This record gives sequence, C-alpha cells and structure tokens, in this order.
Amino acid sequence: MDPIRLLVCVYAMTAAAELSAQQNDSVARCVELTPDIRNLLEGEALYYVPYFMTDVNATEDQLTWYRNKAVVSSDESERIHAHGLAIYLLNVTPADAAIYTFQYTQSAESCYTADLTVNVFNERFRQDKVVRYGPVESSSQSPRIMCPDTVLRTCHDTGGVITWYKDMGLIKNEHHEDIRVQKLQQNNGVYTCMCTWPHNHWLYNSSGSRMLTLKDLSIDDLKFLPQTGTDKEQFADAGSPTSLNCSVFCGINAEKQCTAEWQVNGSRIHDGKRYVQVNPIVNTPHNNTIATAVLTIRKVSAEDFQTNFTCATQNDFEVKFKYRTLKPRSEYDNIGALSRQHFSFIKRLTHSHVDSMIPVVTGYPFMFLLGIAGAILIKLFMVDLALFFRPYFPVRSDKDGTKVYDAYVIYQSQSESKHSEYLLSEFISRSLPSVLEEQCGYKLFIQGRDDTPGEDRLELVEKRIKCSRRLMVILTSASGSKSTYCESVSPQEFAGFEWQVGIHHALLQREMNVILVQLGDTDPPGYSHLPAGLQHLIRKRAPIKWPEKPKSASKANSRFWKKVRYLMPPRPVANQLRLAPI
Repeated sequence: MDPIRLLVCVYAMTAAAELSAQQNDSVARCVELTPDIRNLLEGEALYYVPYFMTDVNATEDQLTWYRNKAVVSSDESERIHAHGLAIYLLNVTPADAAIYTFQYTQSAESCYTADLTVNVFNERFRQDKVVRYGPVESSSQSPRIMCPDTVLRTCHDTGGVITWYKDMGLIKNEHHEDIRVQKLQQNNGVYTCMCTWPHNHWLYNSSGSRMLTLKDLSIDDLKFLPQTGTDKEQFADAGSPTSLNCSVFCGINAEKQCTAEWQVNGSRIHDGKRYVQVNPIVNTPHNNTIATAVLTIRKVSAEDFQTNFTCATQNDFEVKFKYRTLKPRSEYDNIGALSRQHFSFIKRLTHSHVDSMIPVVTGYPFMFLLGIAGAILIKLFMVDLALFFRPYFPVRSDKDGTKVYDAYVIYQSQSESKHSEYLLSEFISRSLPSVLEEQCGYKLFIQGRDDTPGEDRLELVEKRIKCSRRLMVILTSASGSKSTYCESVSPQEFAGFEWQVGIHHALLQREMNVILVQLGDTDPPGYSHLPAGLQHLIRKRAPIKWPEKPKSASKANSRFWKKVRYLMPPRPVANQLRLAPI
C-alpha cells in the first residue's frame, strides 16, 4: 500500500475516534436526576411535565423526549407526542408501557436527563394497590382526602374538571380538589379523583385513587332514647307482671365502654325472686352502639308503687341517670280513653257534614272566566306543570325497557372559534353531567367521555345509539359544516359519522326523539349549511338556546334545564329497569 494513503487512513480513523469520545463525554456530562414512575389504567391519558422544569424558561430546541432511546414525535395528531415541556400519552394501551426519557440541554457543557417509567394495567386493577397513591389513615371526625398531585397538576394545566368516586360509585356534586367524609365505618374504601380534560377538541380522563382507613372508630356520646308513653311514669296493674325498658345510644363502635342497668332506690338489684334483668348491647348496621336494660317485675306489689326505679348508664367519661315510677292503672283511666275516642269521632263527623254544605258553583260567568284563565296559565306554564305531575303519572314503555342510556350526546368537536370551543367544553364536561346525571339521575352516553378504548368505533356508535332513548345534538357556530362530513371516519372527524347514524335512527326508523341544543349564536347563514336531515329536525322543533352567561347553569330548575328535562324521558332508565327488569 502507498505510504501516503496509509497515513491518511490512520489520521481519519484517529479523528473519528476522538469525535466519538467527545460525544460520549458530552452525554456523560448530563446530570441524571431522580427518575419517576407512573402506573396508568388502560384507556386513560397521561399529561406529564418533569418536576424540575416547573420554573425553567427553555426553548423547544433545548428539550427532547425519548421513548426507549427513540425520539418522541411532536406531531399532535399522534397518540403519543411531545409538546413543549410536556409529553402526552392518550388512550394508553399495554403496548405504551416503556421508559420515557426527558433531556434538557442547557448549554454545550451541561444538560439534564430524567427517566419516566410508564406501566399500563387493565381496568380490573382500578382499585388494586398497585395503581393507588398513598393511603389516608385518619382518626379525625371529618377526614380529608386530597386529590393526588399528579391529577391536580393535569387539571390545573389543562383546564379540566374534577369528579370524585367511591368504590367505583359516583359521589354527586363533588368537584373540588379535596373531599371530606363523615367518620363512619361504611365510609372506608377507595376514593378516586378523576380529572376530565380537553386536548385538541377531545376529552380525556386521568385518575388517582387513595384508600381511606378510619382509625379508632369509637365515638362516645351517651343519649337516652325515648320510650313509648311518658319517661317518668309507667302504668301497671297490681298483681300482674310488667317490664321497664331503658335504651341508651352509646356512640359508634362503643360497646366496650358503655353499660346500662336498672337500680332500685339507688342500689343495684340483687333480689332475683322479684326482679329479672337483662342488659343486651348491640351494634346496628351503621355501627351505632345501643345499650338496653330490661327489668321484669314478676308480680307488681304495693311496695313497687312506692319504689324509685333508676336507669343508670355510663362510659369511660360520664355517668347519666333516668328515673321512673310505677303508677296503678285505674278503671277511670280506661273509661277516659274511650270517652276521648268517642268525642273525636263525633267532632270529625260534624265537621264533615258542615263542609259538604259549602256550594261548589257560584255562577256560570265566573266559571267561564276561570276556564279562560286556566287555559292561559296552562299555556304559559305547560313545561312546569308537566314536570310537576310527571312523578305522579309515570309513563311506562315496553320498548324503553331494553334501553341502557337515557340519551346519546353528540357534538362537533372541531371549531374555528376558541370561544365556541371553550363554551362546548364547559357545557359537555361540567354543566350537562352535573344537572342531568347528578341532580336528575339520568344516564348519558357522552361522545369522547364514555368511549371504550380498543372497541370498533363504527360498531360502538351503532350499538350505543340503539341502546339510547333520546338523541341529544349539541350545535355550535361551526356545527355541521360540510368539512366535518367526510367519508373517512378518523378519530378527529368521527363526530360526522355519529351524526349521520343518529339522524338516520331519528328520521328514517323513527326509533328515538331528538333534543337540539344551541350553544352561542348561529352563523350568519343560519342553519342552511347543515345537512338536510338535520335542517328538517330543526324546522320541526327549534333548538333550545344555551345562554352565553347562564346565571343558574348548575340548577335543574332553571328555565333552560326545565325545557331539556321536559324533552327527556319521564323516568330515568335506572328507575325504569327497577320497575320492569329485563
């Protein structure tokens, strides 16, 4: 080989080795910070920002996310993508479990890295300790459960809404970052804080659960329970047996610290021939401790009418007494009771006779005017009257007996207006579930919120709409634009397919009624840009207008919600199923 060529090859190899060493030295210079871990449930979403970047001002070219050492895409149409400081994992699946690494390059000489380990578990692990956060153990009278910081951070940064669940059951009207419960044993369980947050016109769920364990559930509170008749005197027949009952509320789980017994003239009873006493202590299903003392006098004598009977109860902190005497029952008492019953019967009979003589009709002109006034009032308050009498005249439909949802809610997720997008997000995630589900008891299937990950979307829409009793269409200023009715049904445009299926069932098959709700003002052309089927529905019944700034958005008795409830099924599907089980 030519010596010059040999020298050139040796120099090139040496330079490459030095460059590789410099790069390795640069990577080695990155400071590895404390790693983090997230245990997620399949179908939920993760919004994550490294804790050490909270107060750091950095440009996007300084930030890089890796998944198993491969760069994470910044394309927001991907389920897994990075945006700014955050990484988004949407509708996670078991295949998304991996190690995600965040690298912040501060300068050519310094950088920081942190690993995030993501584990994905099946839905059946929702209450398992492997996905729960730190437990809450409290002996407070009103223990407080805080929503996990990771869920709070997600809701704070994304503008989400918090909902609380206990053992998979919804806790109504609880949307704060913490929840307080009463110190009762039945309140032990798993409490889940669920954040529903919007991202790119879709709603996602992130949750965190804690186990509440109430310690030392013993509450002492001595109270005498009322007895039948008077507590100070009790009638008895001489020569006959009688019993004296005394019941005391001792508190909660207080059976070891509470007693109740009868005493005679201030002394404990030792005469087993004349008296028999039992002292049971029981816990009710709600763990209320009741101590009862039952004193049986085998044969009441004249001496017993002169005796002071005392019910004494005590716990570790106090002693209480209640006194009772026996009074002989005379014949006059029996006659007096019968006389009082006879007088009451005559009085009722006399009043009934007088009331029947009141005239019903005072004149035809008055009846005519009364009829006109009644017709006007019925016209003005038809919705209010229908809602008032609905519980007393339930309508039962055999066809509705097979339904699972009271209403299927669809809306157009894409909007060119930020105001329309905000208005839709508030209505769908906060106002609609708060009133119809939590206050009125209806069961809704809301597009985006109740979708099942992994299930065929075409089959899901057809199936859910057939199982619904009403179709609720939410119209915005951009709803129904032609661009949304594409032939493809990608996740971003899937609402167009849902609308077509819903309108098909409402118009052609006539299987369900439609409720139209308009958010904000309509576009200048009105509804002319909507599909012909939807325009036909609007001509039959004008949409219910949601006010821009509702004063009582969360009250079921507001004018808007009365109109919506009037069009909803008379009886929620849960009550319908109880009356006519499938």
